[in-house]
Amino acid sequence: MKVEKDFISSYFGQIDIFVCSSGFEDRSAYLGITLNKQHVKKAIIFHIEDTYKLSEDNLSRIKDNLPHLETIIYPKNSPLITYDKFYKLFDEFKNATAGSPKKLNVVVDITTFTREVLLILVKLLSSPGFANSFDVNLAYTPAESYDNNESQLWLTKGIR
Repeated sequence: MKVEKDFISSYFGQIDIFVCSSGFEDRSAYLGITLNKQHVKKAIIFHIEDTYKLSEDNLSRIKDNLPHLETIIYPKNSPLITYDKFYKLFDEFKNATAGSPKKLNVVVDITTFTREVLLILVKLLSSPGFANSFDVNLAYTPAESYDNNESQLWLTKGIR
């Protein structure tokens, strides 16, 4: 479902946990700078260590909009460490709200998570230990294109 920029905050409503990843493309910051900070209780950005300067800039742009943004640094190509960081984060939220009948509203901007990290996240949040605690919405900001060369305009055109 496509949601226009003017309606993003109302579409998601009150967000208990917003999770995103810093990337080197402007679109990685789009949702984070569009959300109304009054509607976000907790914001977390996953940031790959030793990454591009543009990723640092996009992290800063999101932090300007969501000043209480927590940064979690994770290593490249270490899926077990990455899994542990995600598990610890969501386990703390689950335990903090144990006994509450209300699920936490979680919005995950999947735009610039790697496929490997995204699979880890989806697997974790859909596991029985977490699925009963969180109502998860995945958001994605598509790229305009991947290349200025008309013959190779898309890497995966037609795949969503």
